[in-house]
Amino acid sequence: MHTSVDTGTSPSYLYPGYMTSMAMDQQGQFHIAHFDEKEDDLRYSTGVPNGLWTTTIVDSAGHTGRDPSIAVDMGGFPHIVYQTWCWNEFEVCNNQPINLQLGS
Repeated sequence: MHTSVDTGTSPSYLYPGYMTSMAMDQQGQFHIAHFDEKEDDLRYSTGVPNGLWTTTIVDSAGHTGRDPSIAVDMGGFPHIVYQTWCWNEFEVCNNQPINLQLGS
């Protein structure tokens, strides 16, 4: 999956990489958790420099995804902790081989 950049009508308003946390796995692939200021959601991007990158919406329930922190386990799977401002609580997301699983 290749995602195009959303420039919208006012690029100065967009901050798709705002509040970013990044980790690198043992194969040199980057894993980035970031808050999308335009859509108020948490996104996860992964890829290698000068290579293909993918971006996935992790959580879009209300105003969520601020202050993410990401870590990659020994299996290469990312784990993201982030704040949801709708309920003023923290959420945890674990990316397993099949899909993203969201839980509190």
